[in-house]
Amino acid sequence: MQRRFFQYMCLIIGLVGLSGFSEVQSEIKAVNGRNLSDQIHIVATVSENDISEGKQITIEYRMYVSQDIGISNWTMLVEPKYEGFELEVAEQEGLKVEMVKFNGETYRMVVLKTDTLLSKRPGLYILEPLQLSVTVEIPDVDANKKEDVLGIQMKQMTSTFISNTLKINVI
Repeated sequence: MQRRFFQYMCLIIGLVGLSGFSEVQSEIKAVNGRNLSDQIHIVATVSENDISEGKQITIEYRMYVSQDIGISNWTMLVEPKYEGFELEVAEQEGLKVEMVKFNGETYRMVVLKTDTLLSKRPGLYILEPLQLSVTVEIPDVDANKKEDVLGIQMKQMTSTFISNTLKINVI
């Protein structure tokens, strides 16, 4: 039987802010002795970095989450702006969680968003990162708390995470 925190999906690339971080730093490191920033990653990828004017590219935002923690919710805070491009948003039907290798370890991965961009004019463009507010669940190590039915007590924290920026050269 899987534990409750294995039923969630999590990831991060940049940790912008973490509510109550100083109070829970020991709990964060207590999850297999690893920092939270090593367990959640948000990664932006582009189909091509160098394209001709009038050509399309695809941007995909993926979230990778360690099997040791969970995510119960996320909200998009800042969507990237695509100056110099025309945007076609691909509607996604649900989220499919996949088990993948990332940085040599097994993670759960979900594609958060896929955008197709049509280049309008030449130039070097730096695309802004995606920013998410994520509710992260980690095992609570407070010995005074009562355990749930599965023997697990979870602690929730809300964090802001950002993806990497992308550079696109339109010639």
